[in-house]
Parts: sequence; structure tokens; C-alpha cells
Amino acid sequence: MLPRRLSTLALLTAVLAACSSNAEQPARAPSAGEILKKPEQAAVKDAHFTLTAHLVSSSVALDLTGDGVIVIKPQQASRFTMQTIVQGQTLKFVEIFSDGKEYDLSPDNPRWTINAATSSNPGSFQGKNATLVGEETLVTGKAWHVKAVDANGNPFDAWVRERSTTAP
Repeated sequence: MLPRRLSTLALLTAVLAACSSNAEQPARAPSAGEILKKPEQAAVKDAHFTLTAHLVSSSVALDLTGDGVIVIKPQQASRFTMQTIVQGQTLKFVEIFSDGKEYDLSPDNPRWTINAATSSNPGSFQGKNATLVGEETLVTGKAWHVKAVDANGNPFDAWVRERSTTAP
């Protein structure tokens, strides 16, 4: 009787383990390219973001920080502000993308300049050579971290929430 009870117990344990491991396995993550398309497919209309950048021009390196707003719907647009400190002076840059135009305000030109947009709207998350870095837990929930390169060859990182904050 003991060998039969042990084999039944072993079978039950195997079945329960299989059920629990299937239930706990995470769903397959979308590809990095699919993740970058999610903001356009979502019901979200706009979003706030923060940014950090390290720019090198000739022999000068700048570290910039800032924030902004991306409008995804009804029409893509964005506005962001960046600042850096050079020789103790805070320099502030403002860029607005809207209707295929780029509006810039910089320390060397305190008047707005208007040009045809030469880069993609940061709200578009359009990139090539996208790779999924992994899943990260942010204050607002879990997010996918994707690295890609924009149309001008500039690398960027995107963190795209897996769920809306209104989801249960």
C-alpha cells in the first residue's frame, strides 16, 4: 500500500507543479519593434517624460537634463525643455515639434527660430535596430525597456509601460 500511495503522491505533486508553473509563467513579451508602436496603438493621448542626454560636439561634452510633454493624439506634437551648466552658467533650451516644424529657443538666440523638422517627433518612438533590454519596475508599474536608433542615427532608450495606470 505504501508504494502505491507514494506513486499517487508523486503524480499529484507533478500535476500541481505543472499547473502552478504554467500559471506563473509570464506571457511572451512583444518584440522591441512592437513595443515601440504601443503608444500609438494605445488610448493614451499625451504623456509627460523626463530626459537625460550626453552630447559631444568637437571636444566639448555636455550633460543635459529636462522634461516635456508628448501629444500622441489627435496629432503628434511635443514640447521639451533641457538645461545644462557650463562654467557655472545654467543654459536652457526649449524645443517644440508640431505640424512638421521645429521651434527652438536657445541661449545663443533668445528669439524663437522656426525650421522644418529635421528629426522625428520624440512622441513617435520610431526607431530601427530596436532591442528589448528587459522588463523594469518603475514607480508607475512594470515597463519594457527598449534601445533603438532614430532616423538620424541617434541612439535612444524608451520605457513603455506594460499596462495603463487605469487598468486593474
